[in-house]
Amino acid sequence: MQSYNETIDEIYGCTIHPPVHIGGDQLTRERFSGAKGLHQGAFDARERLRDLYPITFELWHTAMNFLTMAYQKLFSLDSFETGSMNGERIRIRRHDVNTDVKNHYDVDKDFFLSFVKSYIVEALCEFFGLSDLNSTPTKNIPPDPMTDLWLQQTMDHFIEIYVFSGHKIYTIVEETVEDSLIPIKVKVSDVEVKTIYILKQGKKTVSKPKDTDHVQQYGHTVLQVGLLYMEFLDVIHRPDRDRLLGCLKYMMLMFKSHNSRSKYAFEILRLLCHQQASYSLRTAYQSIYGLFVNIRGKKDSHIPADLALEHLVKRTKKMLKGLGPMNKDKNLLARSKAVAAMDNIADNFDSTSDVKVRAGYHKERNSHTDELKMIYDLREAKPFVTHSGRFFSAHKNIMSPAVSVNGLEFESWIDYHKVRLEFESGK
Repeated sequence: MQSYNETIDEIYGCTIHPPVHIGGDQLTRERFSGAKGLHQGAFDARERLRDLYPITFELWHTAMNFLTMAYQKLFSLDSFETGSMNGERIRIRRHDVNTDVKNHYDVDKDFFLSFVKSYIVEALCEFFGLSDLNSTPTKNIPPDPMTDLWLQQTMDHFIEIYVFSGHKIYTIVEETVEDSLIPIKVKVSDVEVKTIYILKQGKKTVSKPKDTDHVQQYGHTVLQVGLLYMEFLDVIHRPDRDRLLGCLKYMMLMFKSHNSRSKYAFEILRLLCHQQASYSLRTAYQSIYGLFVNIRGKKDSHIPADLALEHLVKRTKKMLKGLGPMNKDKNLLARSKAVAAMDNIADNFDSTSDVKVRAGYHKERNSHTDELKMIYDLREAKPFVTHSGRFFSAHKNIMSPAVSVNGLEFESWIDYHKVRLEFESGK
């Protein structure tokens, strides 16, 4: 941590400067906070690391862990049915998709987004009564002209039915014949009264539980997890504090429901507590917008700061490979400092000499074609039409993440950590 202080002093050119926001993945953030907590007994403010504030986790690693959770919940190599993730992966020949998301993030992300988009189209086809992609709606027909109010109300209704439907308990209504005895009192004499019973048969309507449609539950879970992941990626490209905090709240619930000891559920809770209680308004906004880097100067070209650092590390390693046996500490430091300048020199040379960058052969599969194939498969499978007892072989007991969490335990977990985070010294 002292090396961080020295680097910051070198950048500012003095020892008195504003605090600097630092962070990393979950483990790095925990180490930073732990080290800062150990320094709180020092007499000097500088030794207490007051210049390293605030300390937060980063978003690219959060997105990677969320996608890992999605694959663990929805993907299984033992499921080959139409409509399951592995079944559709085999049908469109995405053989590079791997359950090891951390080492195959880009490939797994592209496939998961295509899979979720296909389910969104299938849900919309059922909602509007479309027999195929080119037919006209037969249900929830839009008015002419379409109004914003109608669109908002209709989409709210769509989300309520297909996304937040929860874990449904299916019942079947049957009529049964029920025998009953009706007591009748008969006066035998002036002093004696007897009770006789008359048998009466009547029809009764009863509701009996029937087997759950787990394929439909699988579809609802795909939409819940997938839409939240897409919203999170969109917030990263277009930073907005309010939208990000809303996404993180629901992601915390999903992390917690998937694993009661999830470390990223705690990281999100820690961030939310400091955002809404501990930080000043200025620090709260700085700590949120400090998580992003704009790489092109456009409003939708932001990427997470830790992803930008990954790109920088990759370029630096590529440059350092050319040192060969000259990889001494002095040479490594000098070459690393020159990475940005050397990139600018190379880009300037290419532009002034009119170098044409030839596009290579696109080895990636066409996502649009693959999505159409999955949509046609889902149109035949009809995952959102209730059929009692359906299930995928590897997802027989799948439940919505929002339903599977215990509400009382979740609240007590939040209350317990709120007290601890109020006195955290490594924030």
